[in-house]
Amino acid sequence: MMFQAFAISLADKVLAAYCSQHPMAASLLRIKGAKLAIECSDVPIALLIEVGERLRLQPLTEQAVDCRIRGSLDALRQLKYSERLPELLKTEMVFVDGDVKVASQIAEALSNIQFDSEEWLSQRIGDVPAHLLVSSLKRLERWAGDRKQTMEVDVQEYLQDEIHWLPASAEFRQFSRQVDELTSRCQRLSERVEKLTS
Repeated sequence: MMFQAFAISLADKVLAAYCSQHPMAASLLRIKGAKLAIECSDVPIALLIEVGERLRLQPLTEQAVDCRIRGSLDALRQLKYSERLPELLKTEMVFVDGDVKVASQIAEALSNIQFDSEEWLSQRIGDVPAHLLVSSLKRLERWAGDRKQTMEVDVQEYLQDEIHWLPASAEFRQFSRQVDELTSRCQRLSERVEKLTS
């Protein structure tokens, strides 16, 4: 919980730095005072975005909001593609309560943010340290992504080959084909029985 508050506070400071150099979108001026709550169901993240003189990020507490969005982290990430919203709502991967216009206007404003972290850091710590820090963070992100992918493959191989809890993809395809054939044969047999009894 403490880490979440720290991360939200840090993100708010970065957003404040961006907002100090860029004017607020006209669509946000019309909804000044609006509050959007975002709750993640699988990771302990609960965030409040408030439209004031600028966009503010705060940890979510029990308070009235104009719109509340709940879902898994993966589903919430997909919301950056607005065309995915109807499908996410229909499959109940995301739940939205309240004024959807508030959420869409805030999402549009956030999607238009083009924050250059290296430029921002260079104004505070200099060009060379900023470049080294950002490059190191990007390498770390790539390394973590590679490790995640390797771990997924290793776990899948372990579950399939070592302890045989998961079927191999070829076995699964063969099983699916056999089920389809059996279903087809049962339908034909049912049709024949129906003809014989009538």
